[in-house]
Amino acid sequence: MRSQADRALSERKYEEAIAKYTALIDKLPRDPYAYIGRAKAFQGLRDCESSIRDCRSSLALNPRNVDAYTVLGNCFNNSSKYDSALKAFRSAIMIDSSVAMSWSCLGMVEYNMGRRVEAIRSKTRAWLLDTADMEMLVSRADYRYYADSFLLAKQDYERALLSNRGLSQARYGRARCCSAMGLYSEAITDFGIAIALDTSLANRTRALRGRAEAYVETGMYRLAIADYTTLIKMDSRDREAYHGRGLAKLKAKDSVGACSDWSVARDLGKYSSEYKRHCR
Repeated sequence: MRSQADRALSERKYEEAIAKYTALIDKLPRDPYAYIGRAKAFQGLRDCESSIRDCRSSLALNPRNVDAYTVLGNCFNNSSKYDSALKAFRSAIMIDSSVAMSWSCLGMVEYNMGRRVEAIRSKTRAWLLDTADMEMLVSRADYRYYADSFLLAKQDYERALLSNRGLSQARYGRARCCSAMGLYSEAITDFGIAIALDTSLANRTRALRGRAEAYVETGMYRLAIADYTTLIKMDSRDREAYHGRGLAKLKAKDSVGACSDWSVARDLGKYSSEYKRHCR
């Protein structure tokens, strides 16, 4: 029965997993691993209240269950109860400090709490425990980027790319760092690769926007206008794209087109000081 429940959980058949773990708990009410399995299934259904209850039941039977603290911490983090999440992940680390995921999750909560230095330190510890996990390294790079440590972030992204050149998140991250450092030619190349690697709407949108901004910085206004136009075709209510295209058009000496785009952006809720300055 346990193997069937575990299989359903691994296949993300959460309701089936809950039913099987519940049957297992009815048969073995003092099995802490059945409770934590069901807690993970509840978490998969975003039922944090039930998941927390099962985590506590598991910990009552086995107070040194790292898995239970990890699931508990994730539930608290998802509910924005960061102090409780911090306590849960620290408890997991006190039991076993060699689990990379516990350190990674601790870093995530610290970042959510605005503790960027501590978050980077925890992510570093996590990656040192599992240097094969490139997503962990990319996560640290993201934190470094948002802490304005662009060179260090760029180095992390590049290390990840050496391991897996198809890692679109690392490619996009390196592009952002290059833009922040004024390396616009490199940024444009990386944004282009990221666009080709990842066709999901959200990731394609942000890469196109980043490349358009880099085009503007290098004076390639027509190419910037083309990227902003693509963004508008993808979402006709993208006010930031209208605003950006307006700026590119103004720099390309098309003030009429710029005013037209800023007017649309204004109607969509994006006020532009340029509209007041340049348009009548």
